[in-house]
Amino acid sequence: MKKKYIDVLAALFTIIFAFLFGYFTKDIKLIDVDVLGGRFFPNILSIILGILGISLLITSLYKIKVDNNNIDNDVEIIEDSSTVVTKSYGKLKVLSRYPDIISIILLFIYTISMKYLGFIISSVIYLFLQMNVLSIYRKSKNYLLYGLVSVVVPIIVYYIFTQIFSLTLPEGILG
Repeated sequence: MKKKYIDVLAALFTIIFAFLFGYFTKDIKLIDVDVLGGRFFPNILSIILGILGISLLITSLYKIKVDNNNIDNDVEIIEDSSTVVTKSYGKLKVLSRYPDIISIILLFIYTISMKYLGFIISSVIYLFLQMNVLSIYRKSKNYLLYGLVSVVVPIIVYYIFTQIFSLTLPEGILG
């Protein structure tokens, strides 16, 4: 089975799972002391998961339509773009071939460094590096945008979790 059809099946599975996950959150008992209730976060997760499943379904159906149009027009599609990247980036051969493995390594280092550096500093470093790894196929990179997003997003997330949800995040060297 081709990848494009596997994406459709994965999208349908994700949508069904999100629906079932949201449905079974009704069994969570509510406590009067809790302001948002125990169902709040699971409901948010099921909604986000459902939105992601629908977006995956739409994009995979669009890819199938584009692929079918390209086959009808005898247009050749190159599936493996790593060869092109390897030729154009030369020195970044390892990075361009294994961004998934590098992402896993970065995530592992991120989780370990959070204890020592704290949430904000480790998140800034991780996001900046991860954006560079994921944009390896782009010819031009906007380092200023990567830096801005890497600084702003962790601060907003830290504020939301500490002030709104009253959760503590690792402070590290800042605490």
